[in-house]
Amino acid sequence: MKAESVDKHAIAKACGVHVTTVTLALNNRLRVAKQTRLRIQAVARRLGYVPNHAARQLARCRFGWPGRSVERMGFVVFDGIEPLRGVYMAFLAGAEQRISALGGMLIFVRESVGSPRGRFAGFARSEIVDGLALVGNVDDKALRKAKQARRPLVVIGDHHCSTPVHQANVDFRAMGRLAVQHLLALGHRRIGFVADNTAFVYQRELLEGAQAAMTGSGLILQATAWNPESALRKGQPAASSPVDILREGHVTGIVVGEPGRAESFVNSLARRGITVPGDISIVACESSDARPIIPGMAHVDAAMEDVGVAGVELLREVAANPGCAARQVLIAPTWVEGWSARAAGKQGDDKRTVYTS
Repeated sequence: MKAESVDKHAIAKACGVHVTTVTLALNNRLRVAKQTRLRIQAVARRLGYVPNHAARQLARCRFGWPGRSVERMGFVVFDGIEPLRGVYMAFLAGAEQRISALGGMLIFVRESVGSPRGRFAGFARSEIVDGLALVGNVDDKALRKAKQARRPLVVIGDHHCSTPVHQANVDFRAMGRLAVQHLLALGHRRIGFVADNTAFVYQRELLEGAQAAMTGSGLILQATAWNPESALRKGQPAASSPVDILREGHVTGIVVGEPGRAESFVNSLARRGITVPGDISIVACESSDARPIIPGMAHVDAAMEDVGVAGVELLREVAANPGCAARQVLIAPTWVEGWSARAAGKQGDDKRTVYTS
């Protein structure tokens, strides 16, 4: 405790403020103006200040002091037994980078089908974290489990909770809308949308955004479900495939609304003699920091690491404002130019395509 006190006095002297102000700022208390908080926190990092987590936890336990800062964040993945997906790892990378930059630490926990009974309940009762970020299959059951920790919590990514929760996510509606708007700007009027299905929230929101962009232009989006492991690879008649459905509708531009599926879809077109962008333009919806994409392909990009960063900031805000109304922070997607989309009148000039055997 004495070393921590000396450190705080040093920070106070360097900033020209009272040591109490330093204590409040390091605990992210809103009683200190934001600019002053940030300045004190920056000086603390520069001086190498290390908070005494054990002493703070002891004070909380002895005096019932509610935590108003997040120095140890629990990153909890609710999922099955398969390896962690790229999106989760991108969330994790962004969250870890931000919490570390703030002088804190991240504790990873996975609650899956094979987890020992009662393990998460024990973790929740241990009070070793100041707040929780929930990722994966977050539903009402998962939320009830997480609330056992009696700590501020947020959801990073999609969720299936029936009650409002604090959430950081990609603006998937904007993603679908931006993809269609770019094709419209290139003169395409018959636009198709393909995705695996609409079972997940992000899939529905992508489709809703794409449909909204078409409706706003007085046009109809031709949407169809497609999975590279189903119709096109299981011997179904050609007439039943989404590729043929879109061709019959004289579609000139397609939005691939399933991240990670663009390459498989372009390859399936190539097998049928359809070139990109010679015969048809393609715009993909992707997350380049979560999974590989076709080099140079036109796409709308969602930065999943930025979502992880936003989750940390939202959790700090929730911790500093107990009882605040649930809110949603959405990260805007960005447009990335590429070879796969061109003006509608120029279809046929370029026979470039991608094929992976």
